[in-house]
Amino acid sequence: MLLSRVDFHYLNEVLTVYRRHQQMGTVRNFNTVMQEANMVNATYAGLLDSLLAQLPG
Repeated sequence: MLLSRVDFHYLNEVLTVYRRHQQMGTVRNFNTVMQEANMVNATYAGLLDSLLAQLPG
């Protein structure tokens, strides 16, 4: 979005409520979720750095 110069506006207010409980898949499978997130980060970190380097100053 930034590289395409799309206007993006930030709202500094809570718009949703999130309920967390022990039966949630993300709670029960936390280690697996974190492994997958780390794998995605490692895969795309270089690309993201390259895109960010193209932003003006």
